[in-house]
Amino acid sequence: MLPRAGLLLRACLPLLLVALAATGSAPAGAAIATTSGIHAWLFDGTHTLVDTVAEARDVARRDDIVVGVSRYATYLRAMKATRPGILIAEYHKGTTVKADFAWVEANHPDWLLRDANGNLLQSSWGGYLINPALPAVRTWEADYAKSQQAKGWTAVYLDSLGTMAFYGFPSRPINPATGSEFTVAEWLSATTGLASAVSSAVRIPVIGNGLNNGTRYITRTHVLLDGLDGGVFEGCFRDATDPVSAWPSPTDWLNQVRAIAAVQGRGKLALCLTKLWAPATTAQRHRWRTFTLASYLLAKGGTGYYMFMGSRKQGALSTWNTGWPRIGRATGARVQVGAIWERPFSGGIVAVNPSGTTRTLALHSTYLTPSGHAVTSIQLAPHTSKTVPVGWASRPKTSRRIIRRSWATSSNTPAANQRRACW
Repeated sequence: MLPRAGLLLRACLPLLLVALAATGSAPAGAAIATTSGIHAWLFDGTHTLVDTVAEARDVARRDDIVVGVSRYATYLRAMKATRPGILIAEYHKGTTVKADFAWVEANHPDWLLRDANGNLLQSSWGGYLINPALPAVRTWEADYAKSQQAKGWTAVYLDSLGTMAFYGFPSRPINPATGSEFTVAEWLSATTGLASAVSSAVRIPVIGNGLNNGTRYITRTHVLLDGLDGGVFEGCFRDATDPVSAWPSPTDWLNQVRAIAAVQGRGKLALCLTKLWAPATTAQRHRWRTFTLASYLLAKGGTGYYMFMGSRKQGALSTWNTGWPRIGRATGARVQVGAIWERPFSGGIVAVNPSGTTRTLALHSTYLTPSGHAVTSIQLAPHTSKTVPVGWASRPKTSRRIIRRSWATSSNTPAANQRRACW
């Protein structure tokens, strides 16, 4: 039977090896300074619970970018005062119409796309597909963007770009210009043209949802950024409704990491949105959050943003999207060590194991856990991550006091609760 100290180390090491060195500096090129070094964003386009100025200010303190329902217009001034430089955009359907459907059908029926049988194309979310290649549609969307800018919004959001028309509807749209079904290349060209028209009409950033995931970005959707200031990976490391056990292959995982870096390399905003809408326990959600956050950090530059959505109806002030470890700024590039990828930060070394087998990572020095155990290597189970803290030398009592003081400032997240349980 293991002694009590050994049991504590085995149970708590994955939680204790978290970088918590406080830092007030921001990553180079970041629009807004953060204490943690992590730049969070919020998608709150449907199930908002924000209905007071105080709650809106809380959102602004937590997130660099907010995509929200029209109600946020009431709080724009307060949010901008709370977090100067924050980007706030109203959720807007870029290639579909829902509330405007009756008006479009009555006044511009030629905007509405149809399938080979002449049927209008309605998505499972209720929106009807319109033709992004039409100059009139582009002008209409550009006018919308100009009105948003005039109202004080600091960004424009266009949903449903990319290849959504090929999997979000019961049948394929016919391209009126050819009389045949839209090809993927034609559709991406049309939506990129729409995004360009909107971007040219305003001074504020235009963010589009349509990059999908890393593999699709590399093979197809990267062209959207020709017309956008930033893009959303809505399938960042996983699709929302995939089973909780559906981990990305090492190839798809690496493609996502590289895609986040590539978007930033083009001077654009890279928004990673990890959704876990499948049935899952709190522990499973925590594992996915930790794994994808660390994976994002491997690619994070000054314009990389992360959000974890642990359920379909997650609120804007959910603890799942706050309480970040204080990792600080990146001090080097990501490198591969066997199957493990690691990257140094001012607050620690991030390590991720995207493979399906347990791997061991040799550390660059001897580190002490808060319980006083010296370690020279760590084990990473399949699809897990750890962050090895900087500065654990030969004084475990001092190190332990520092860790406790840092954790005391964390939010009451599931992760924080598990950390406290280890004490």
